[in-house]
Amino acid sequence: VGRSDLQSKPSTSKIIELYQYPPLLQFFKSILTKSTVTPYNNLHLSKDPEGSIYGLIFRDHEVGSWHLDEHPFSCVWTVQQPLFASGAFGYVYLPPVINEDGSETWPDYDIIGGVMRNETDAWKQHVRYHMVNEGEIYCFNGNITMHMMNMVVGDVERVNFVTAFSEDEHFQHKDSINEFNVWGKHNPELHKVASV
Repeated sequence: VGRSDLQSKPSTSKIIELYQYPPLLQFFKSILTKSTVTPYNNLHLSKDPEGSIYGLIFRDHEVGSWHLDEHPFSCVWTVQQPLFASGAFGYVYLPPVINEDGSETWPDYDIIGGVMRNETDAWKQHVRYHMVNEGEIYCFNGNITMHMMNMVVGDVERVNFVTAFSEDEHFQHKDSINEFNVWGKHNPELHKVASV
């Protein structure tokens, strides 16, 4: 569910207050502007009316597919973790490759292809997992870190909120991203229930 859906329910509107909490943004900014790996000059909340913050629920046998985020910096708030250490966060960090002439190449399609084809060597060399506990927040460069979620096993759902940040203070997702994620006005199921 997207931001507008979260705002409309008192039980989930608190996460928006946390996202907009200035000391939290300042904390993330202080880390990123000092990073030697992927330094940022600044950090802002996303201005996207739906994708700036959204909720995800995964049930038994559901899996999150490999993807990159459009927003540059993502933080995932872990509300509930499933059983048996399932639903782990898998990722492949894809920083730009600096060529001999100083130019950058991105992304490395050989790495992406190997992971997508489930090649054993590519997985051993590039795929990492982060096991998360309930109540934790983990953050990463969503637009250069290909990521997914392992299958959930059991009757306890994996519940998360994702918050989006960018160096660009006017950042918004492309319309196609909002349509693909079927949140807010693009989610016919939520609006069918609301209109009944």
